[in-house]
Amino acid sequence: MDKIQPGVVIGADGFSYERIEHSFKLERFPHIGGVKIGDNVEVSSNCSIARGSLSDTIIGDGTKLDALVHVAHNVEIGRNCILTAGTIVGAAQKLVISVGAYYQLKVIECKNYTRKSKRIGITI
Repeated sequence: MDKIQPGVVIGADGFSYERIEHSFKLERFPHIGGVKIGDNVEVSSNCSIARGSLSDTIIGDGTKLDALVHVAHNVEIGRNCILTAGTIVGAAQKLVISVGAYYQLKVIECKNYTRKSKRIGITI
């Protein structure tokens, strides 16, 4: 049974821009991917899940997102994961969160940036 609470946004454009050569002006990168949400997923209030730019954003079966979680475009979250309140998973490339892991993530940035995370336990 999937449960989507009030205030959730699923499938909005991701935050992605390209610089125009020589002028350095920013131009929005198109988002033509989608969002795939597995079975028995719970998404608590005021979460946002951006659709993919060129591929899909994926939330695996049995995963639970606490309130105010942001999942950026092209992120792939595995099965039976828990992301606690306020977690931000930002990516411009594919990021896989391990199957059955319990995460309290504050920031994960990809594409030549630092990755910060705190793994605080394992669930089965």
